[in-house]
Amino acid sequence: MTADPALSIVVNNIRVELIERGHGKPLLFLHPEIGIEPAAAVLDQLANRTRVLAPVHPGFGRSEQPKSFDTVDDLAYFYLDLLEHLDHSVAGLPPRSRSNPASGYRTSSLRMR
Repeated sequence: MTADPALSIVVNNIRVELIERGHGKPLLFLHPEIGIEPAAAVLDQLANRTRVLAPVHPGFGRSEQPKSFDTVDDLAYFYLDLLEHLDHSVAGLPPRSRSNPASGYRTSSLRMR
């Protein structure tokens, strides 16, 4: 199967690739340290059951490498910002709320900031 090309999105002035495929409930797939290609078989397998959103980490593939990234903490905070961005710009992701403990990442991650 020929994979669709990755989209390009900007989060906090950092341009990253976003591989998107499938339908249904969204799944955020974070690739391992070897990177990921849009044609990766794992993405097609997951897309058979769900909507896959697979961002390419900053500094991998065609995603920009921010000069300010020094630690894995920078990557973690980037992904918190990406989740916030996806809530507002990608149809199908439910909005999250600080007041709702069932809302997932936001409730726990805001305590870290």
